[in-house]
Amino acid sequence: MKVIWKIAGSPVVDFAMDFTDVAEDADYAEAVRWAEAEKIVSGVAEGTFAPDETVTREQVAAMIYRYDRGRRIHRRLVFPADL
Repeated sequence: MKVIWKIAGSPVVDFAMDFTDVAEDADYAEAVRWAEAEKIVSGVAEGTFAPDETVTREQVAAMIYRYDRGRRIHRRLVFPADL
């Protein structure tokens, strides 16, 4: 998720995150908050994101698809050097 967030420009959002397993001070917390606000992720179960679990190809594809809606990033992805 953090990679997609960085591609989006690392936006900061004013959104109350619902995930109880994402610490507010985690280095990926803002990325998860943004992704939930943008409806890119919805978690794995009620109120959980499972940040320590392995992400499947299907989950990554779904996140990219949801991010891409209307953005057409599939034409050319430019990754920041600090990924």
